[in-house]
Amino acid sequence: MPEEPAPAGAIAAQSAADIEEKILRFRKFPGPLGWLYSIVAATMTVVVIYQVGWGGMTYAKLLPLFLGLSLLTVFYLFPAWKSWSFERPDKPLAPWKKRAAWWLAWLDIPLGLVAAGCAFYLFYYADDLVLRAGDPSRMDIVVASTGLILLAEATRRSVGLPMAILAAIFVIYARNAHRLGATHPLYVRSKRWELILEQLWFGNEGVFDIPVQVAAKYVLVFVLLGAVFKYSGVGEFFINFAYALTGHRRGGPAKTAVLASAMMGTVSGSSIANAVTTGAFTIPMMRRVGYRPEFAAAVEASASTGGQIMPPIMGAAAFVMVEFLAIPYRTIVLAGIIPALCFFFGAWVMVHLEAKRRGLRSVPRSELPRVRELLKRDWYYLAPFVVLIGLLMDPTTDILHAAVYTLGVTILISFIRPATRLNLARTREVFDETARNMAGVTMACAAAGVIGGMVKLTGFGSKIVFLVNDWSGGIFLIALILTMIACLVLGMGLPTTATYVLVVTLAAPIIVNFPGHQIPNGLSVLHWTLVAHMFVFFYGVVADVTPPVALSAYAASGIAGSDQFKTGLEAFKISTNKFLVPFAFVFQPAFLLLGMRWTDPLWIAEFLFDLTFLFAGVLYIHAGLSRFMYTHSRWWEATFMFVAGVLMMFPTYTTTGIGAALAITATLANRRRGRAESPGIAA
Repeated sequence: MPEEPAPAGAIAAQSAADIEEKILRFRKFPGPLGWLYSIVAATMTVVVIYQVGWGGMTYAKLLPLFLGLSLLTVFYLFPAWKSWSFERPDKPLAPWKKRAAWWLAWLDIPLGLVAAGCAFYLFYYADDLVLRAGDPSRMDIVVASTGLILLAEATRRSVGLPMAILAAIFVIYARNAHRLGATHPLYVRSKRWELILEQLWFGNEGVFDIPVQVAAKYVLVFVLLGAVFKYSGVGEFFINFAYALTGHRRGGPAKTAVLASAMMGTVSGSSIANAVTTGAFTIPMMRRVGYRPEFAAAVEASASTGGQIMPPIMGAAAFVMVEFLAIPYRTIVLAGIIPALCFFFGAWVMVHLEAKRRGLRSVPRSELPRVRELLKRDWYYLAPFVVLIGLLMDPTTDILHAAVYTLGVTILISFIRPATRLNLARTREVFDETARNMAGVTMACAAAGVIGGMVKLTGFGSKIVFLVNDWSGGIFLIALILTMIACLVLGMGLPTTATYVLVVTLAAPIIVNFPGHQIPNGLSVLHWTLVAHMFVFFYGVVADVTPPVALSAYAASGIAGSDQFKTGLEAFKISTNKFLVPFAFVFQPAFLLLGMRWTDPLWIAEFLFDLTFLFAGVLYIHAGLSRFMYTHSRWWEATFMFVAGVLMMFPTYTTTGIGAALAITATLANRRRGRAESPGIAA
């Protein structure tokens, strides 16, 4: 009996992997070294997940083991100078660069072993290090210093130079802050190098603080789950399901991208990986129906970034919030629902108006999979998602166990069809991709731990709060704008989890502890802290579509063959409402379903009123940016629509009233011209 041919999704998944390799530019060793990497990847994944969930290994041993294996994969995957290691069609490498890259590649193997050894030192001597805490030996100092230097280099390779520099700046600040002078607002007594090493390498408030703990405890298993979804057919089913639901609508493929990225992005821990995985399917479809390459890539990039704020997983950031805030997981999931729906509603409006403006049509139903037939044939692919959601919302089930049980269900389902079975080759791909995606996440989390450790050691957090208060003149709105800018800068180029950790460490205290600002009535201090965390997290994530470092947009542009900078600008425009929604929920925390008074009918009516105008604001913001509603908008109509949208998003009767008046004026004028240009257009 002939074997079932590989589905289109499997082929596209492979092409997505090729695109991801070209964009992220990691290398592969052939033969035995390639298999050695796969063994390390599988060992790290299986051992860490088992030990976290069922084993008895303490974090004092498990985290160094996890970091050591991660360092090994980084020096294996990422060359010291990518420009020397990867040729471009328009710029061939000089022969001497090729030779240098070859020698450097082999040098990276012992370098990776040394870096891993510095972490394994903590694993092997864990008990002895406890006994000599506060009095490190000379060997301890050498190992810790070497480990931090190689960690910085691994961060530079896998995450980027800015993150490595930022971590180094905080270490230098802790060592030399006394040179600023006693009158400087950031002055603090300098810290001994031994104390810095104790904090960062040997303690649990530096490299091995909450970020790396969460990476090992939660992020790893969900990155593995995302890879299993991709290679088992579940990801293909989600995309086909979204295509069947939306393809027949005007501009259908773009709406498919929005819906599919929302479903897949919530599991993925990286908006870049999500963009290239789903974009391999959706971007060619968007181009086929007539969308511009820049717009097609921007839709995918924006929707993939939005997937990182979509409950229930939120790019694994929800689990980090649980660790940081010690509040129920369900509270965090509920808090993310309305802001995420606002974002995807705005993206949907944007692609719909673009399709109307350009006269694009839908995909013929004859070319689409039918929803009923798809569910009848592949209904079992819904099981992993149902199991995952059900277990996550059950307070008696541990988050890690929920993910592992979902993995088990997904693996079993993959064997139903020969083309999606997780055989040895596909299982190897799953482990390789998991370790590859975790490499940057783990390094970013470790570097964020360095920054957090120095913030705690120097008291920098309280100092920055007073600085922002001084710069803002004590005006809370200006402080929020300054915080937003800081988060956009800090989040550029970082994985979702690391972004959250970094912005929470440096920016969230500004909102939580801002002098003179009163916590809204009915809100606890803990819930107000959650509001602050959600605010900074949104802006950290949206940095992936904010030029000039819009990495998610640049990744999608590689698939579309579009201009990178123009794609970044388009993605920024599509994501505009994500820049404004956080301000709305800071001033009305009920948008996060916090402080709800369900027994007060008057309060509920007021909340529904505010919620209605929040979504209306999103609609008019994107209508203004598109310069289209019933027909092409004149400049004043587009301006009125955009300003109306901004005003309606803020929950006061004055702003809502002015915004509604502007919206009605612009809408009536636009509709009247639309009827005159095309009779029956408003019908």
